[in-house]
Amino acid sequence: MRKAINAAVLLAIIFSLVGCSDLADYVLWRTYSSKKHRFSIMFPREWDMQEQETKTALIVTIPRPKGKREPLRSNFTMTITDLPQDIPLTTYFEANHEELTGIMPGATDFEEGQVFKNFLRGMWLSFNSDIDGNKVKIISVVWIKNNKAYVLTFITTLEKYSKLQPVFRKIMNSMNVR
Repeated sequence: MRKAINAAVLLAIIFSLVGCSDLADYVLWRTYSSKKHRFSIMFPREWDMQEQETKTALIVTIPRPKGKREPLRSNFTMTITDLPQDIPLTTYFEANHEELTGIMPGATDFEEGQVFKNFLRGMWLSFNSDIDGNKVKIISVVWIKNNKAYVLTFITTLEKYSKLQPVFRKIMNSMNVR
């Protein structure tokens, strides 16, 4: 009995030192791969996925809680656009930024940054806006490879953002373009 208590205390100490504080550490993940668009991405296993034959290759949403009707479900989309020529990442990113702010005229709290994965540089933009009366956080990440633009866009309510931010970060960092 004493050994079991000591083992439990030791495990508690190890978990507190390692620090599994993010939701992303607790969920089971699956990998989606597209041969057509030459990318793969990971997301939580229980999220709903829809493949598309259009340039929006993938739409993934958080399932609705049973018995609840949510006006806006947290989601991400992966959009792939064939580029007519070799367009620099910064040029495409700036155009994407202008398009998003044009669609969301009351957007606030803009932030920008970069992400690097497998020698591929991406640029991200986040901001707050309003969609049908819901205060939302939108994050858009752009990568360019082989004359294709890969745009990953996350949308969630501001109240859910702090909980989902580590999950979105893990999804973004799992993106792999071949």
